[in-house]
Order: sequence, then structure tokens, then C-alpha cells
Amino acid sequence: MRLFAVFLILVTFVTACQTAFETEETSPQPVDDEGTQERDEEASNELRERDEVQEEEELLDVDLTSFANRQPNQWAETVSGVKTRLHTDEKVIALTFDACGGPYGNGYDEELITFLQTEQIPATLFFNERWILEHEDLLLELASDPLFQIENHGTAHVPLSVTGHSAWGIKGTSSLKRL
Repeated sequence: MRLFAVFLILVTFVTACQTAFETEETSPQPVDDEGTQERDEEASNELRERDEVQEEEELLDVDLTSFANRQPNQWAETVSGVKTRLHTDEKVIALTFDACGGPYGNGYDEELITFLQTEQIPATLFFNERWILEHEDLLLELASDPLFQIENHGTAHVPLSVTGHSAWGIKGTSSLKRL
């Protein structure tokens, strides 16, 4: 359930970033003294940033009390309920790509994405928070393409656990709050 909440937060973030805002065109205003207009812009940017931080904090403030006494039923790379095969007689494949961010995975394969777009090949793209922070404009561009389904690949790129279990030699998260 917590994983769903994290996914919902990412979807909300992506959706919010795609929302178009109407702006009112104004003519330049005379400046009383040097720098007043710059100071006004700085103050406006500061208020906007503070509002964004507050909105993010509200999104992250999830009530976890209903999960406090629950124990996980499964821990593995493959668990029940997760599809790993497509049951069909058609020759199909599900393409998924991970953008993890960080020193070993912060790139972007423009040639691959262009090929998928040119050939009209749909794919699911999983983005990690680190990658998103470095490539926000690119994420929004990819998210606007109907060929691509955008999914959450986490924040710290560690296995999601409530008990600290490891996978692939990486220690997992150790509490509900860390999910």
C-alpha cells in the first residue's frame, strides 16, 4: 500500500509539472531605483519555492498508523500479484527501461528514444527521483508522448522493504516511513 502511495506522489508530481498555467501579459513597469525589479522577482521566486516545498511536504505527510502492526507476507524478487509473463498467442513484448540517476545511471539514450518514436514502439519508462531532478524538462517531454507510459522507480534506488531486507547486494529500506 505504501508503494502505491509513493507512486501516487510521483504521478501527482508529474501531473502537476505538466499543468499549464495561464499568465497575464503585462507591459514593463518603470523602476524607481536600480534593482527594484530584480528584488521583486527574487521575492516572487522565493515565495513560489516556499509554496512548492510546502506542497511537497503535504504530499509526503502520509498517515501510516493503519500499517503499524502489519507484517509483510512476502519478500523476494518475484512475488505473487506481479505479472512477469503476457499470456497471449500474439508475438508481443513489453519494453521497460529504467532511468536510475546517480553517478552510474544519469544518462539519456536519445538514439534509443528516437528509434522508439520513429517506429511507433510503445514502452514503459521508469524514472528515479535523482534522474528526474537532473532532467525535469526531458521527463515532461517524454511524459507528453502517448507512446510512453511513465512509472515510478523510487527515490534512492534501493529495494523497498519495511524490514531492511537486501536484494542484489543492496540493503533495502527499513521502515514504512523510508518507503
